[in-house]
Amino acid sequence: GMSVVSLIDVHLFVFPAVILWALGISLGLPLALSAAAESGDDPSARVSAVATIGYLALLAGPPSLGLLGESFGLRSAILLPLVLVVTSVLCARVMRPRVVADGVAREAVHS
Repeated sequence: GMSVVSLIDVHLFVFPAVILWALGISLGLPLALSAAAESGDDPSARVSAVATIGYLALLAGPPSLGLLGESFGLRSAILLPLVLVVTSVLCARVMRPRVVADGVAREAVHS
């Protein structure tokens, strides 16, 4: 959704893209909180950290986008969160925990 809104200039595609973007945003925090609660030791500290980061993004994100929008245009400002999302998706794959058994590293399988 973000990529269509920021990169494509066809108005026919913007409304569905905004809906997809809103669905992605509305599912992001609950999924992150659930994943934090289910992974590792001390789930309450993990959930607290994720909630703090989420609220910080909620408070700092709109003014930051507004400042970038004033300087470079709103469609260009939306590229910053798009770059951050793509970077986090790529880093999530690399940061996946690995299981080492018999000296051979394997990807962990979570069910």
